[in-house]
Amino acid sequence: MRTDLNGRPRTLNIARAFENLDFSRKGEVVRDTLISAPAVIAQGNDWRLLHLPTHPQHFYRIERVEFATSVALKTDDQCHVLSLVEGERIRVVTNGREQIVHYAETFIIPAAAGAYTLISDSGTEVKVVRAFVKEECC
Repeated sequence: MRTDLNGRPRTLNIARAFENLDFSRKGEVVRDTLISAPAVIAQGNDWRLLHLPTHPQHFYRIERVEFATSVALKTDDQCHVLSLVEGERIRVVTNGREQIVHYAETFIIPAAAGAYTLISDSGTEVKVVRAFVKEECC
């Protein structure tokens, strides 16, 4: 049912598909290494920061910031890639500059920014996912 750029049906490479399957990933291994178990790593009055563990082979770390008013964060010399995953919009303030970010939009905070503040414009809780390279990587 898949077509190529000319609209013709594409063949499936079943042998290549099976080369990419890892049959050892079943049962407890899946629960222990593939299913993320979020853990609160910091919190304040109306915000909390959760670690969303990734597979040990992944070079990136994922965290979720949940807040109702605002939260100040540091880059710790890391480039942060963030996405607003719940809530209508937020304001991002860093180094005297401000940007509006809407639901499902992704934005980047350079490591050189040092720190930034996320502000909920609605006064209701919003959720932002952020990703950056693990410290033990590379």
